[in-house]
Amino acid sequence: MSERPFRARILYAGGTIGMKATPSGLRPGASLEAWVSELIAKDNPNVVVDLVVYDPLIDSSNARPSDWQRLIDDARKADSEVDGVLILHGTDTMSYTAAALDCALADLHIPVVITGAQLPLTHPRSDAAENVLGAMRCLVEVGAGVGLFFNGTLFQGARVQKVSLDDFAGFSSPNFPPSGRVSTEGTFEQYLPLRLLGPGWQPDRLSAPYTDGDDQEVVVTFLTPGMSESRLRAHLTPPPAGVLLLGYGAGNGPETCPDLPGIIAELTEAGTVTVILSQCHEGRVDLTTYATGAALAHAGAISGGRMTIEAAYAKLKLLLAQGLDPHKVRRRFQVDLVGEM
Repeated sequence: MSERPFRARILYAGGTIGMKATPSGLRPGASLEAWVSELIAKDNPNVVVDLVVYDPLIDSSNARPSDWQRLIDDARKADSEVDGVLILHGTDTMSYTAAALDCALADLHIPVVITGAQLPLTHPRSDAAENVLGAMRCLVEVGAGVGLFFNGTLFQGARVQKVSLDDFAGFSSPNFPPSGRVSTEGTFEQYLPLRLLGPGWQPDRLSAPYTDGDDQEVVVTFLTPGMSESRLRAHLTPPPAGVLLLGYGAGNGPETCPDLPGIIAELTEAGTVTVILSQCHEGRVDLTTYATGAALAHAGAISGGRMTIEAAYAKLKLLLAQGLDPHKVRRRFQVDLVGEM
């Protein structure tokens, strides 16, 4: 008896992989149907592909939380229809999408792998075919979870960041090892499970969708040498629903802004959830190490641990969408959902 075919659904959302030249520059729009079908059939005839082309295709720099939600909804629909989902996506915000899907699809029974390309498939040096074939090999073998595949490496969705504009190795996971790799011969070697559920994940409490509403706005702010209180206050007025504050080292702030704890206390009083991240790529935010960090925690800020900006942003947006009060959002944020902490 022949082996049952692996049923893969490809969601083509847009991105450089399918862009074509226009008078104003590269824009989404190239047709991928024939290219994808022929590519997959030659590499693995046991994979049956079902391609869904989004209309309109988007440049990922224009992606919004509502676009994440469309992918989430389509992946949930595919859960009972196919064996895995491959998403073709632009690289600019691919790591945000990967983190958002990882947090929201932790109960999915099938794998979801996101990939794209640094150069369009029509370019003579394009990495498109290599990334699509590698991502499909991961999809067939990896098991349930959400990952991002690029340049031979599979990363956990909530742990990855874009690190290069030009290099084919455009993504990395600075605080966590990769989930696996595909060799130049096409063999997939898995190092870690793609799904890393934290102890506090409860799917019934994370059912509301991502939206673009201002009531769930999350502002990202870098603390910089010499930053004044007036500038920081202006940036955070009116108070948003959430703030990701990128401090120095373990989560410290500049003394040139001596009332930083007071500003955070005002935000906390207004219902804003403030998360402290580090501008360092590696290491963990610990608000107990230095007095400056402890003052921020006392004012109501919480640590983002080892989280990337992308994962913290997606997780906070998801929790805010649930309609929880700020105290519950702060508590839930500090619980590991999918291994992102």
